[in-house]
Amino acid sequence: MTSPELRCDHCEATFVAEGPQAALFARSRAKGMRFLMLDCPHCLHGTAVDPAAPGQPRAAPRLPELPCPARACTGVACFVDTLAPPVWGCGSCGDTWPDRATLDAAIAAAIARFPWRAGAYVRAADGYRAAAPLPARYPDDVATEWAA
Repeated sequence: MTSPELRCDHCEATFVAEGPQAALFARSRAKGMRFLMLDCPHCLHGTAVDPAAPGQPRAAPRLPELPCPARACTGVACFVDTLAPPVWGCGSCGDTWPDRATLDAAIAAAIARFPWRAGAYVRAADGYRAAAPLPARYPDDVATEWAA
């Protein structure tokens, strides 16, 4: 069975799952699963897929994920709407930000303190966006922040 064309939530590129990811997709679809995480071959971020309805639009638009601005963290900051009140948070380091403005301020502070962080973000009129792809040295550079 050929996997359908999928769209990355992060970089918006389309791709077809191949190899082990295609097998995982097929097994998940056969089981009737409604949620599966696959790696985008373009930006290497995880992206959510509904194996039962691939390619269908999501009921609610997702907010963008951003590289976590916390010191020495290579995790991803995302909007957590399952908490009351909702927050932006990173599952890797546990840091949270009460709103997007606070997260953007933390990103600006991280860039000011660690200039290599600038390559992970694109400044837009409504705040920061993640650069796609992340710089190749980004994880190595961020790892040096513990010593700073």
